[in-house]
Amino acid sequence: LQTTITKDLKNYAEGKIYSTILEKRQCACLIQEIGSRLKTFTFELRTQVVINASLYYMHHFYEVFTPEAIKPIMVALASFYIACKTEDFSRKLSFLVKAAYDALRKPMPNENSDTYKRIVQNIHSLEATILMVIGFQTLEVKQPHVILINVIRENKFPKEISHTSYYICTNILHLTTLVLHHSMEAIAATSLYIAAKWNGSDIKCANGEWYHMFSPKLTLEEIKAMADEFTLTFQECDAKIKDQLRLLLKVLPPSYQHIFLSREDWTGLRGKIQASNSGN
Repeated sequence: LQTTITKDLKNYAEGKIYSTILEKRQCACLIQEIGSRLKTFTFELRTQVVINASLYYMHHFYEVFTPEAIKPIMVALASFYIACKTEDFSRKLSFLVKAAYDALRKPMPNENSDTYKRIVQNIHSLEATILMVIGFQTLEVKQPHVILINVIRENKFPKEISHTSYYICTNILHLTTLVLHHSMEAIAATSLYIAAKWNGSDIKCANGEWYHMFSPKLTLEEIKAMADEFTLTFQECDAKIKDQLRLLLKVLPPSYQHIFLSREDWTGLRGKIQASNSGN
């Protein structure tokens, strides 16, 4: 593992950046799966916060390292392990490894075995590498879901838009790399924008532009560009990944089942967003 890390760091320094989309999405699904197996009623929201932080670390890691060389399951475990620490959600590493093996439907090696010890060693090596990549100053991750929920509560948006925007926010973190190039406030605002467009509604604000409820630095142009990128990404996403996400996010109420509708439906939504873009 250390040889692979050294090689990838050298390639990154030379400008060779790897971005295998399928492996990233598989890793994101594994992170969600590990988190879902640790959920209890009391800690469900807290677990999603840890999952979100894990996704943030994973995306940054895979900007530098080769997804084919370092297995998504190991990156998922290391990312989740760090997130448990940074989000004050302490869990034994053995619990995480057990959850990962359960997700893969394989028996976990005995904790005294050489195989298990090697897994733990690799996780610790990846943990150190991830910390080096993201920098200790960026360990604290803003939560787009929390930002979104606060704005929704303060403005009493309709339930359909609220529910839809929450799950779109989750899918943005899973399926795109927007988190690497935009603020969490922008991701939250884009989630609300897409949800409103789908429901045929306009977002209204009594005091100025609606997106300034999220941040005064945001522009409508940035939000529209992000919305277009997300809808195109989701439209082209592999059907197996969509199925995995549908299962991981459990049974959705009818008001936001449309998140997993057909390619044609998402093409229609993208058309609405593009028409809105050209109209301004």
